[in-house]
Amino acid sequence: MKKRFDPIILIITLILTFFGLAMIASVSVYESFNTFQQNDFYFWRRVAHMVIAFAGFLVCLVIPYRFWERTSLLIMIASVILLFLVFT
Repeated sequence: MKKRFDPIILIITLILTFFGLAMIASVSVYESFNTFQQNDFYFWRRVAHMVIAFAGFLVCLVIPYRFWERTSLLIMIASVILLFLVFT
């Protein structure tokens, strides 16, 4: 039986995303205008980043749980190697 994704995770993620966008929009107006001569530069940059991150989230949400279970050790080893590459 194929299980669907959990809609609660999606709803909570969307709520936190929009709350973060509201905070960025309200806090960065002054610095954005002084630096780039437009009020919403940081807001639209953050929107672009969140669209890319949300696309990655949806891809990971669609992939079956068993795939992550099988490849978890390989992903952890690759993460540790990439972490050590930061120091070189």
